[in-house]
Amino acid sequence: MSELHQATSTGRYQQELARSLTMRENILITLSSVTPASSVFIIVPAILLGVGGASVLTMGLAALAAVLVGVCYAELSATYPVTGGEYTWAARLLGRPLGFGTFVLTMVNGILIIAVIALGTGDYLSAAWSALDGTWVGVVVIVATTVVAALDIRTNAWVTGVFLATELLALVVLTVLGFLNPERGPGAFFSAQAAGGHGLETVGVAAIIALLPVALFAFNGYGAAVYYVEET
Repeated sequence: MSELHQATSTGRYQQELARSLTMRENILITLSSVTPASSVFIIVPAILLGVGGASVLTMGLAALAAVLVGVCYAELSATYPVTGGEYTWAARLLGRPLGFGTFVLTMVNGILIIAVIALGTGDYLSAAWSALDGTWVGVVVIVATTVVAALDIRTNAWVTGVFLATELLALVVLTVLGFLNPERGPGAFFSAQAAGGHGLETVGVAAIIALLPVALFAFNGYGAAVYYVEET
């Protein structure tokens, strides 16, 4: 309560972490947390398989929701510039029990996200070398990223920036190959049909709504900026 009273009376929290990150370095970490390559190669295919031509609409709705959530994150992190993100806000606004519950959910969510991305890496690496297919590839990826995460925060920002550049290069290559080898016209993205047991089947509104949380995950990265708000 004393900390909350201090925040209310002074408008700021006492700084405990060094502000060693520049805005550019924070952006590098945040963009890397969006993991554009994993979103395109792992999340988007699930959307395409589920709703087919309605994938553009699904991703567009998720992008709109992500912007609104991002604005809320910005307001809350400006009001409570404390490292930790969601659970720190919940603890101060809703009480410590709900704050701890949010912390547990955030921790479990983080573990699951890492596992999904790491296991998806093996699926693509096996296309180049079949021996790289298997769950052990995901384990190696998790260990490697843990080592990177343990580095100094500024070093971490630049390392993730290098990986981000590599991801963007892969997306550029994918985009060029896609436009050079079209199979159907852009009209396919406005046809709410997906492959089913009897060929193309019409996709209902319920299917689009059900996949919105999955599509939102492709834009999920705004949390990284507020996790490091006290260090920026």
